[in-house]
Amino acid sequence: MDRIVAVSDGVLHDLVAHGIKINKIDVIPNGIVIKSMGSIDIAAVRRQYELDEDDFILGCVGRLEEVKGHRYIIEAMPDILRTIPHCKLLIAGGGPLEHQLLALIEQLGLSNLCETHRLS
Repeated sequence: MDRIVAVSDGVLHDLVAHGIKINKIDVIPNGIVIKSMGSIDIAAVRRQYELDEDDFILGCVGRLEEVKGHRYIIEAMPDILRTIPHCKLLIAGGGPLEHQLLALIEQLGLSNLCETHRLS
């Protein structure tokens, strides 16, 4: 192995902690630029998505493709709900697995706990 690409300094530190020599690692950030969205009216967002004040929100944003693994969080929701009964899952994105993931949500009886939104 000549080089390893880490997507963040955190990943670089983990690799070094696992015995990879630092001079073999290049950091190339994953390309996500976090921009300030200004102030957000949290109460309005909760109303828009019919979220109660005590709901615990999990969110996934990204292309709905197998490599992103959205099905794993959906499949985990019944177990999560046993520990956190007021948990809701918001999924934002679009892609080839949209109908398959919606069917999985329905199959698991989670339609009232999972909200999906297409990003454009």
